[in-house]
Amino acid sequence: MGKCDICGKESLSLLYARHKDYNSTIKICRECWRKAWDENKLIPSGGSGGSGGCSCG
Repeated sequence: MGKCDICGKESLSLLYARHKDYNSTIKICRECWRKAWDENKLIPSGGSGGSGGCSCG
């Protein structure tokens, strides 16, 4: 169990997110992730593929 880096709530299912206000990757609960997403405060990640581009052809 860990704590949300934004609200401090204990949670078993924390998400990793790149947050504009923190300028780093943080662990956040689903509620804070949803709020940050709605407020456009998350930085999109390229995923695990490395290039971050479309691999569709």
